[in-house]
Amino acid sequence: RIRLGQSVHHIHATDQEVAAICSERTLRRILCDGLLSAKAHELRRYVRFKRRLPGGKEARRLVVSDVRKLLGRMHQDYLDYVASNPEAPTCQLDSVIGKAEDAKAILTITWPESNFQVGLLIDKGRPESARKAILKAMRAVAKACPGKPFPMEACLSDNGTEFYDYWKVEEAMAGGGISVKTFYARPMRSDDKAEAERNHELVRYVFPKGKSLDGLTQADLDSAFSNINSYVRRSKGDKTPFELAEAKFGRGFCEALRIRKVDKKKVRLLAAI
Repeated sequence: RIRLGQSVHHIHATDQEVAAICSERTLRRILCDGLLSAKAHELRRYVRFKRRLPGGKEARRLVVSDVRKLLGRMHQDYLDYVASNPEAPTCQLDSVIGKAEDAKAILTITWPESNFQVGLLIDKGRPESARKAILKAMRAVAKACPGKPFPMEACLSDNGTEFYDYWKVEEAMAGGGISVKTFYARPMRSDDKAEAERNHELVRYVFPKGKSLDGLTQADLDSAFSNINSYVRRSKGDKTPFELAEAKFGRGFCEALRIRKVDKKKVRLLAAI
């Protein structure tokens, strides 16, 4: 299971036989002592990565087609809306890229309460492609959850090129009688979408940085994110994002986004490209 890309914590939390034998700390120690066939260097976090150098002090400008559309859609507006509507389901939108010359990218939608995340294949740098993918996902979710609060009421978006006319999503969904509030994160502030960024660590296990995404299909993404959503999270009481999302929104929600439940003991987080 370590060679499938699983962590010691995930294995210990999902295998009663292992948990009955020893603690997680003991399991990690005997692994590091070389007493198992799998070795410590095979763990994802065994190697210490280089620290990212700080960027320049001057932040990028927010890219948007019509600056007037930013009114009421900035990060502080998002915080105010959530504070006034604490029951409103929220989600975060971001993108994952491969090589600089790629024609494709992955658009991710994350529900921070559960860490549930889906990946949509889009044309890189094409806002109309991103908007089309977002609307398709929203409409599928709306159809799967009739009579329930819309699971994507308040959405916080990245400020990249793919989202420069993201506010048009509001207009399109309003035409179908569904109220969606769209907001932009602050430039150069990944912590505005901390849950999405944290989840991208798992996405990079499967789609490593610097590897081309052009050969991927949507089916490849659906399979990868099904495994990612079946990976236990310590911060969620060792529940999986799939379990939490299903409990809150129903099985139809997961099916509408083409995410299936993977046996926890068979979760696979190995590079697919």
